[in-house]
Amino acid sequence: MAVALHSKPPLYAWRKMTPFLLALGFAVLIYIFEETVFLHPQSFFLTIVQDRGTANCLAGYLTTFLSFCFLAGFFWLSLRVRRRFRLIFLLIFALAVLVEFGYWKAFHRPFSSIDLQTAMASPPGLWRDALGLFFNPLAALPIAAYAVFLFLPGQMQGPRPLWIAAGLAACLAGNAALHLNGLTTNWGVSLPQFYKTVFEWALSDAQPGQRESLPEIAVPAPGNNIILIIDESIRSDHLSLNGYERPTTPFLEALAERSGLVYNWGEAASGGTCSPISNALIISGVRPSHENKNSAAANAQRLPTIFHYAHAMGYKTFYIDGQTDYLWNGLTANDLAVVDEWLNTRQFGSDEQVDLRAAEWMRAQVSETTGSFIVLNKKGVHFLYETSYPPEEAVWGPVPTDYREQPELVRNVYDNGVLYNVDVFFERLLADGDALLENTVIIYTSDHGETLFEDGVDWLHCNYTHMEAAVPLLVIGRLAQPPDTSYPASHGNLLPTALDLMGVPESAFASQYAPSLLRAAQQDATRRMYFSGDGSVMDFD
Repeated sequence: MAVALHSKPPLYAWRKMTPFLLALGFAVLIYIFEETVFLHPQSFFLTIVQDRGTANCLAGYLTTFLSFCFLAGFFWLSLRVRRRFRLIFLLIFALAVLVEFGYWKAFHRPFSSIDLQTAMASPPGLWRDALGLFFNPLAALPIAAYAVFLFLPGQMQGPRPLWIAAGLAACLAGNAALHLNGLTTNWGVSLPQFYKTVFEWALSDAQPGQRESLPEIAVPAPGNNIILIIDESIRSDHLSLNGYERPTTPFLEALAERSGLVYNWGEAASGGTCSPISNALIISGVRPSHENKNSAAANAQRLPTIFHYAHAMGYKTFYIDGQTDYLWNGLTANDLAVVDEWLNTRQFGSDEQVDLRAAEWMRAQVSETTGSFIVLNKKGVHFLYETSYPPEEAVWGPVPTDYREQPELVRNVYDNGVLYNVDVFFERLLADGDALLENTVIIYTSDHGETLFEDGVDWLHCNYTHMEAAVPLLVIGRLAQPPDTSYPASHGNLLPTALDLMGVPESAFASQYAPSLLRAAQQDATRRMYFSGDGSVMDFD
């Protein structure tokens, strides 16, 4: 008599397939939802990648597929673990969605490693002020849907969780390999996009590059003082010194007319539209270009900073930070070896008076001696703009209650900030008249500009528009001969200008820098570029 072979019932096989099909279906729904909410980013990517050559086209399609597999695998894995562990998956998913949806709302682009660096450097007060700008209520929908999805009955059957986790790792490894080889990659929707950014930031910042050493420079003791002022969020076309209709810089205009010691390049190009990359480029002299897109950050950590040159030339070096009490602008702890004094918000406070206190300290430092080199990162006119000046100092009103809904009122509070934190700042710094300028040269710029919510834009900076990259650039002091201010200047000119003022011989230069503003003429003009918030190189001119 034949013995029937035992086989698994069809229902068993279906139960094994159920979590996979549920995960697959939920991943499709997430893609459709984000594609609709964010105006088709995946479709747009797949369209533009077709024009980038065969290798980039294939990489774009492959990474899009791997990103989708990662998302579906993540959901599948979350159904294969015990119920008590599923909250971890929900938190991982919710964090990515909240951040990515917030940045799509604020900047209409994904979260980038530059954004993460900026956020890490921002004081808690700025996080609080920015919540209304960044919070996107649409994020609640996928988070709530995933919470319901997660708490389906029991631990579902299927492959061992370890096998699924290995598949997730393979998807990430494939995308990372193509990304690191410089090919065009697509990391997909919020979950993989966010954690790709986090790992990218961690890897890029975990091991700061070793600075190249400078040769010994035998020079006499410095005979001047040099102050480099890097303001915060000041747009060049909102200075009346540059023709703006409101009198936002009356002191500077009077100084220029009276003394002839203000040299103004008008609208200059910033190195980037986000503070960390912009500041790092300023102090290292690295210029954005399409050729160095992938190496600019490494070069900014590798090349000697402006402090290294000043220290080598015998200056006493000071770094003043009016925004934080920790390093954030391209300096590392190792760089403090060439900074004689680091002063910050612990010494100067963090209210709207911090820049004025710094101005008074600098005036006292350089008034009667030479040999000081000072870099000041001002608090400036950061969002919310009405917090950058005392209420009694307001000239223009009313104050907007909602920046997005009342863009026509934004310039009122911004201009009040410029008048107080630029013009009054210089009035305090030069309170002794022109005497300070007998032995001191001041270089002034801003890290980036602002959108002021004009032309339908609803983000602040850290994106790609011209007005976010348009910054003022002044040199104030007695120079050997008047410079050519018709030269189209950029942040790349600042370090070589400071080296010129220090008397650093070109033989000691660690790199081929842009021309010094003291020597550049209009015919020396080159193409100006800047980094947008997502790391793309944009043309300024």
